[in-house]
Parts: sequence; structure tokens; C-alpha cells
Amino acid sequence: MKHWSSRIVLVLATFVLFPTEAAILQPLPEIIPHRGGRAELPENTLQSFKDCVALGAKTLELDVQVTKDGITVVYHPGDLSANTDGKGKVNEFSYDDLKKFDAAYNFEKNGTYPERGKGRKIPLFEDVLEAFPNTTIIVDLKSLPADKLIEAIAKVAEKHNAWDRLVFYSTDDSHLAYLKAHYPQATSFESRKNTVEELLNASGSNQLMKTETPIWLGFELERQGEFGEKLALGEAKYPIKFVMWTEPGIKRVREKLPQARFVMFGINTVEDYKKAANLGAYAIYSDTPALLFNFAKKQINSRE
Repeated sequence: MKHWSSRIVLVLATFVLFPTEAAILQPLPEIIPHRGGRAELPENTLQSFKDCVALGAKTLELDVQVTKDGITVVYHPGDLSANTDGKGKVNEFSYDDLKKFDAAYNFEKNGTYPERGKGRKIPLFEDVLEAFPNTTIIVDLKSLPADKLIEAIAKVAEKHNAWDRLVFYSTDDSHLAYLKAHYPQATSFESRKNTVEELLNASGSNQLMKTETPIWLGFELERQGEFGEKLALGEAKYPIKFVMWTEPGIKRVREKLPQARFVMFGINTVEDYKKAANLGAYAIYSDTPALLFNFAKKQINSRE
């Protein structure tokens, strides 16, 4: 992945000083459109990916599932009704049937559905590789069983000689285990479990092993959750906001793994982008890439 030697999309080695922080200089993290910028554009569609590349994106993030006839397609939710005018699971349809649905049918903007009927289809994973031959692609593995999905992806990756520009992510450890066992050449994020343990365990859990290649660590900048405890009078639960990325946690991981790449998810405001930069994020996922690219360009232009 040649371009990863640079951590900024627009200008190499550009630094930004945020006046709200005391003398902190950090590189601007790379902006990775999440599902093709899902808050601004119809998610996981070929046109949205093209629009994001036009904005300046050097990396795309997308979700892959496998159809009934073993073909890899780009789609995130568990049911087609979430984004399309269809209903049911991806693996219940052949690709010939699946491509009849409008992938932008439920994309809403200002109370309207501006992309309906414009021919936005659920793309083949192969279509994306062909359309962006020089782009790094982060593949979020979204269907089980792991072996069926990964073997289908592997056929496409090998056909297009694309292993060196793919990075894999999953919330299910079976995907990552299968990749490591059968495709050691594949680059993948560390598991969420290991990532959380490393960032939160004050003594260091040693979940991450030293390697010669960069280790990718990804998690939300902030995560809403629930804390529960058992009491004499019953069980109590409290809503809580977890902050996984802390300066001590990041420092500890960097000391052990200087090549670790921190990727922060859910960065959709300028303020959160500043936070991620000041924490030393390597890259961020954003549903609002146009907003953040515009901010980044202004920062660069102000220093030229």
C-alpha cells in the first residue's frame, strides 16, 4: 500500500495547530469516507465512491456480503429493506435478482429521497476493484460463515492481484482467524477485543504482538454503552459514554508498537476531527467526508 507512507490526503507532511489546544502540532489524519460518506451520499454505491475519490479520498471503506450464488457484493445492513426497495437478506438472492433493486431508494436528505430511480445498484465487489485500481480499500466483512465469504473475496482479490491494497476489518473474530490461517498475505485490523484491552488496560495486556508490518487498530472515538451491576435489591443499569482513545493508552501502545496505525471511527464533525488529530490518529472514518475535506483544505490553504 504505497500511499500509506503519507498520513495526509491533500498535502504530504502538512501540520496543523489547533488554537484550542496548547502548542499541539499533529498531522491531519487521512479522511476515509465510511461506506462512501453515508450521511452525504447513498452508502456503498459506485457513484458515491466516485464522488468521494473526487473529493480527495485515497482510501475507500465498504462492506461485503455474499449472495445466494456465491458472488461478493457491497452492502451493509442485514436486510435489503434498510437501503433498497427490496426485502430479505442478501444471501437469499442471486446476484441477477439482487441487481434489480434500487440501492439508493431509502437515502434521505432534507426530508426527500433525491437518488431514487437514478439507477444506483448494489455493486459487485469486483466492480469497485475495477473502478479504482490504485485505491486502497478497507473491506468490512459482513456475512457469515466466514469461510464462504472470505473464499469468495479471495477469488476476486487474486483475479485482480489486489491483496496488497486491501485491508480487512470485522467485528467477528472468526473472519480474522480464517484470514490469518488461510491467507497470511492479507492485511487486517486487530480484533476489537484486543484493541480495547490494549487501550484501556493500564498495565498493558500484551494482546498485540510485535510484527514487522504495521498493526491496524480501529475503534470509535466515543462509544455509547451501558454499565450494569448486581445489587442487593436487584440489577442496576446506567447509560455511559466510553472513551477508548486516551493519551496514556495511545502512548503505551506506541511504546510497544511504534508502527501501530490508529484509525478512529465516527468522526463526523470538525471538532471531532480536531480531537482525532491531536490524539495522533493515523486516519479516521467519516460519514461526512465533504465537510472534513473542506475543513482540511482550508487549513492547508491558510498556511501556504
